[in-house]
Amino acid sequence: MRRLNRYALLLTAAFLTAPLQAQDDTLQPPSKKEWGEIVERSQRKAIPEDEAPDVVLEEDELRVTLYDIRDLVLDLAPSSHSLPKSLEGEYVDRLDTEHAKELKTALDGLTNAVRRHVVPPMDSKANPLGVQIIEDRLLVVSGTEQQHEWVKSFLLRLRRGGTAMVKVETRCIEIPRGALAALGAKTPPMGAVGPEHEAVVATVLQNAFQKKEGWELTSSPQLVVHPLRKATLSLVNQMAYVKEWRVTMVQPEATLIADPVIDVIEEGFSFDYVVTPLPGDRYAVDVEFWRAAVERPIETRKVRVATDPATDNTISIPVVTRMTIESTFTAASGKAIAFVTPANDQDRDLLVWIQVSPIRMPGGGGRIQALGYASDESPSPEGPRVEVEPPVEPAPSDGR
Repeated sequence: MRRLNRYALLLTAAFLTAPLQAQDDTLQPPSKKEWGEIVERSQRKAIPEDEAPDVVLEEDELRVTLYDIRDLVLDLAPSSHSLPKSLEGEYVDRLDTEHAKELKTALDGLTNAVRRHVVPPMDSKANPLGVQIIEDRLLVVSGTEQQHEWVKSFLLRLRRGGTAMVKVETRCIEIPRGALAALGAKTPPMGAVGPEHEAVVATVLQNAFQKKEGWELTSSPQLVVHPLRKATLSLVNQMAYVKEWRVTMVQPEATLIADPVIDVIEEGFSFDYVVTPLPGDRYAVDVEFWRAAVERPIETRKVRVATDPATDNTISIPVVTRMTIESTFTAASGKAIAFVTPANDQDRDLLVWIQVSPIRMPGGGGRIQALGYASDESPSPEGPRVEVEPPVEPAPSDGR
């Protein structure tokens, strides 16, 4: 059974069971005294001595590292700096505030991004600790050396412009079935548009914009989104119809009347995006797309309703075709993503084109990079190692 360094377990358990008093907004690291209190509390109550595993950290095993992310929290959740602070060592309950919701969304997005995109991927069974955030300011990662190198590159990517908002452009184009093969595509595009598909996709876009017969640009939404957060764009039309008739007796004359039962169906489309900046000036885009269409003309039918006297009333029987796509694509900044799926019409296909581009903001201040402690190292009196980086414009590629 894989065994972790006892110090790593004690240190992590101490954070989980006894949070630090709140720090001020100067982004100062924990003091030597605070670290001493953490270790003392962990030895006293986190893991009883008779239950603590007798383990050592072997080469190529997992290690736990703490990354100070307070500066990123201020970027990902700008209003979180105004949250109420801890009073007399007790953590204030902030779950009912809008600021707390924004903070939780930002921190959940950060941990989910590491779990989903870390290279090499994490094995949740062999590594149950994985990724956690403590005290809203420390990212705890249990992983291999390669995974920690990726995490450092990912956090550096966020600090070098990765928290800036991005523009997501989408084009949905219905094309004749078999048109891509006729244009020279050996296989349909499914992901980042490479050299083998660039000319084909450009022709599809051109035909749609020129409104050639059989080529239809059905939707062209654009969104400006926060990285690591879910953004939704939908265009839905609700249609009401008579589903059935029910007979109701009304007083005082005990009259039977027909009462229509109204149902509502939706047609249109919806996009859910989560954009994650990756090392190497790349983006991962988690896409959930659904589209629903009602077949027309809508079938209707006459039904006999047992009123007094009996009547023949009309009901509708709509047929809704629904298509759902969920996938994750990666591409370099400014490069397009495209995928093809059957359209609602049996003789047509739907090509979805997506492009993610950062929104460059003028100016900007210096960034603070806190690399944190490794669990197999002794904490220094100064706390985590802090490096101040000058503003970088444009944001350079990390290259990992």
